[in-house]
Amino acid sequence: MNSQDCIARGCALQAAMLSPNFQVADFQIEEYNQEPVNITYRFKNTDKVVTKEIFKTGSNFPSTKSVTFENKQGNCELLIGYGEQAQVLEGLPKQIAQYDIAEGEMKEGTEKCSFTMRVTNNIHNIPQLDQVEFVQEWTEEEKIPIKVQPSPPPKQEEKKPEENKEGAEAAPEEKKEEAKPAEPEIQYEIKKRNKKSFSNIKFSTQNFGLHPNVKKDYFDFEMKLTNKDRDILEMKSLRNSLEAYSYEMRNNLDSYGTWEKYLDEETRKTFIAEINQVVEWIYGEGEAAPKEEYRTRLDKFKQIGEPVKQRHFYYSELDIYFSQFETATKAIQEKMAAIAHLTDAQKELVLKKQEEVAKFMQDVKADREAKQLYQDPAFNLDAIINKLNLLKSETEAIFNAPPPKEEKPDESMKDESKEGEAKGEEAKDAEMKNEEAPKEEAK
Repeated sequence: MNSQDCIARGCALQAAMLSPNFQVADFQIEEYNQEPVNITYRFKNTDKVVTKEIFKTGSNFPSTKSVTFENKQGNCELLIGYGEQAQVLEGLPKQIAQYDIAEGEMKEGTEKCSFTMRVTNNIHNIPQLDQVEFVQEWTEEEKIPIKVQPSPPPKQEEKKPEENKEGAEAAPEEKKEEAKPAEPEIQYEIKKRNKKSFSNIKFSTQNFGLHPNVKKDYFDFEMKLTNKDRDILEMKSLRNSLEAYSYEMRNNLDSYGTWEKYLDEETRKTFIAEINQVVEWIYGEGEAAPKEEYRTRLDKFKQIGEPVKQRHFYYSELDIYFSQFETATKAIQEKMAAIAHLTDAQKELVLKKQEEVAKFMQDVKADREAKQLYQDPAFNLDAIINKLNLLKSETEAIFNAPPPKEEKPDESMKDESKEGEAKGEEAKDAEMKNEEAPKEEAK
């Protein structure tokens, strides 16, 4: 199938899918054989070569077809390949595989034989010889036993007893034993039966691949070319990286550049001079330089340039985190005043954490004031960010804690206190009475 046919079928399928009456069940996808496949065979005891088309263009696969040869025992050569009209890539052979089929063993008494070649176009659309079956036929005589019933023996007449002359009857004669019926005779009927036996004939195959040593040589040669290509690509990448890094450093470190203040003056002048020299070297002697030299020059520049980038980023962003700390401190104070259920222990813990971060930020600020922009700081932004996030998470956990439960007074304690008060009052009354009694007696 050519590209135009594929485009036409795709457009037709797309138009059908856009139709309002489209149903998936209306479509059935079948595999399509694009090239005709032939078989060519020759028996080894003849010079006759026969070629037949076994899988036509447009036939479905997987598919299996059988070719039977009467009164043959095998002993032939088979070649499977594409037809003459097949459009295979230029340079590729049209032969797919070649087979050498052995000769089947004929049994004694075989009257007729044949063998069948089964060629399969498998699920990958690759034709191959799947099986060679050898069939033998013969006739056997079989004796089938037949039972024949014998004819019954003739009946004998009974003799009447004779009378004696004197008028007395004669004594009866002893009865003779009756004869047993004869056993049936066994006869045989001969029938002829046609029989078959099936067996597989072995075959060997040959492909059109390269010898393992040749393939290894080709593989080694391909790897050499691949490594060479990688070296070229890596060389280009290093050259572009060195060139871009040189221009970036020179533009930002030159007079009135963004990074001018973040590198001391003496180092800056020397560095820019080296950059100018390397830029000229790239378009001159560097054209034929090895990649290792490019890597060495780039690493040397990064040892100076990367700290400059880090100092610029640190000192430019530092004021933002001082402002964030002030905002966090103000928010903590407002929440401590607004939340009434905070205990003294919780307030003390919040203040302790705030003081720890405040001391840390004071150290950061003191370090910033004591150093020039071209000097490396003693802190980094990641540590500052972690401190602020930790302060926020820990204080929020304390503020969001539920208020403590109020303890209810014990009723038994209340009863005891009431009883004590009552007893106390009774005792006071008794004392008052005792004090009054002597006065009455005196009267």
